[in-house]
Amino acid sequence: MRPRTHPTLSLLPREHGSYGQLAFPALSALVLTGANRPGTAVTLAAIGAFLMHEPLLVTLGLRGTRARREQGARATAMLGVLAGVVALLLAFALITSPAPLARPLAISAALAAGVLVFVLRRQERSAPGEVLAAAALASVAVPAMCAGGAPIGAAVWLWLVWSVTSAVVILAIRTLVARRHVVVSRIGTSVVAAAVLAGFALLPGTHTRMPSGWTVAPSCAFALLLCAAAPSPRRMRAVGWSAVVVSVLTTAAIVSTGWPGT
Repeated sequence: MRPRTHPTLSLLPREHGSYGQLAFPALSALVLTGANRPGTAVTLAAIGAFLMHEPLLVTLGLRGTRARREQGARATAMLGVLAGVVALLLAFALITSPAPLARPLAISAALAAGVLVFVLRRQERSAPGEVLAAAALASVAVPAMCAGGAPIGAAVWLWLVWSVTSAVVILAIRTLVARRHVVVSRIGTSVVAAAVLAGFALLPGTHTRMPSGWTVAPSCAFALLLCAAAPSPRRMRAVGWSAVVVSVLTTAAIVSTGWPGT
């Protein structure tokens, strides 16, 4: 009998939303600084590190004893290959980058270590775990921007935008599947979204082409709409695709806004 899941595909990350949480910050960083070689190498290294997630879980037995027994050898081999590729890409980026990358990479490494703690405690699907994971994935923007010649302040700004917008969307989506305190959760998420929008709108925009509030507007509006409309959890697929559209709009807003110093 043919298995339901191809053995290669089974070692890919299962959290589909995380693909966008990595791809869009990386894309916006490359667009803002240009697809230069060190920035591209950092981005590819981040993708490699992201692909290590599932093999690591299987190797550690966190996907169950059956998965470890049936796929453990393949997962360990894949983990080793990916680790080698990531190391080579980071070495290339460090050598060719016009700016030091130690501090930017340390930020991403620290966030990844925090995510690993949640994974080992099996709390990665909690609200703090999902928010931290989104922030860790978005942190690829920091070394990618710096490798492209941007100051670290601009890189942190881009990471902050993506981390905050991802957190707002995550909280809003979680309210749709909440079983307790649903009204309180929606009100709380609405307050958070409104506060984020107001906070970024008040940031000075003199060093950018557009006001900073423009960058978080799509995500905050989406969160407020979800909390107000409260679609059924059965429509989660449509909500997920809507979140992708919101990420596209956020990327467009970031690119049109520019980063401090442009």
